[in-house]
Amino acid sequence: GAAIEFKMSMTFDTTWNVKSVAKDGSAVVEQTVDRIQIKMDSPLGGSMDYDSKSEKKPEAGPVWAMLQPMVEGLLGQPIKSKITPLGQVSDIQFSEKMTEAFKKQQVGQNRQAGVSLRRPSARSSCLRR
Repeated sequence: GAAIEFKMSMTFDTTWNVKSVAKDGSAVVEQTVDRIQIKMDSPLGGSMDYDSKSEKKPEAGPVWAMLQPMVEGLLGQPIKSKITPLGQVSDIQFSEKMTEAFKKQQVGQNRQAGVSLRRPSARSSCLRR
């Protein structure tokens, strides 16, 4: 088989707020995703450059169609968790909006729907159904 090079970088800017600290030193923390930056280059899905703080949005295509529900579900939404003094994380709670976004993006969803990441030819489109 041939090697396919797929480059992707993601940057998440987050705000952390400590809501409370117990006597044992464990803390209830709330994280909020304030900004998401995604850069991708793939021979299968093409190139994409996204910054949630920018007015410019990515061109519609198969990759953005897969990522958009997750990105929009994460932005501005709180994630609560409990963190011990040793860094053990538990009791993770997602917002309702985030949970709904996760449900929409189940593993294999795009394959089940017949969506392909093939490059468009002169006679076809990126999204095949």
